[in-house]
Amino acid sequence: MWLNLRPKSPEDQHAFGLSSLEWIGNRYRAIGLTAKPETVRWWRLLRRRLTRIAKRVPRGTLSAALPPEVFAFPNAYRYLEVGCSGDPNPFDKSLHESLR
Repeated sequence: MWLNLRPKSPEDQHAFGLSSLEWIGNRYRAIGLTAKPETVRWWRLLRRRLTRIAKRVPRGTLSAALPPEVFAFPNAYRYLEVGCSGDPNPFDKSLHESLR
């Protein structure tokens, strides 16, 4: 599991950052490396809890033209509601340009 905390955008000083919590899951099942069942359950429970407090939104915006694919916690959602932009992807500069 990875936790990436990025409170500020590295590219746009007026945008807030995009943090992430990631898990590789059962990516290596094909070669016999599977996640333990209790880890899978824990991840599902965590995701369920997060969906109760966060809203699914498009990356960096509330634009209806883009598909919702990330979760915005309450404070981040309030920023988006008042027109602030969020970092679409701190690793991909081309996404910054396409959303502008």
